Amino acid sequence: MPHAHPPLFLAEPEAARLRDLVLQLRHTGGRALQPNLDRLQAELDRAETRPADAVPPDVITMGAAVTVVDLDTSEEQELTLVWPEEADGDGQQISVLAPIGTALLGFRCGDVVEWPVPAGVRRLRIARVQRPHAKAKG
Repeated sequence: MPHAHPPLFLAEPEAARLRDLVLQLRHTGGRALQPNLDRLQAELDRAETRPADAVPPDVITMGAAVTVVDLDTSEEQELTLVWPEEADGDGQQISVLAPIGTALLGFRCGDVVEWPVPAGVRRLRIARVQRPHAKAKG
């Protein structure tokens, strides 16, 4: 039985920049990057794009700080989803082109993300999302 994916929301400006990035890297990124580009393109194809101010504040967008809980180990991890040139080596600034970065994009607080990584499949529950420009309600 196929796994149902929750709705995926993206801000229109980000979606356009991500599509441009995929097109650019298809020609210059080399073979090793192609599977990641294919996964990102699939996510872009199924995403619902909205004006930036209409994306709910608990949706993971570029620049969002995210707390995820590994459902297999109960380990919490703090990540920030960034553009490829902003990624760091310590694993906290995660490129949108990394498998887990692509997996998180557009999901919401409370969602469970399952995504293939080199070591198998990671199952992460999104525990907290803090977007850089989202206004808190209250």
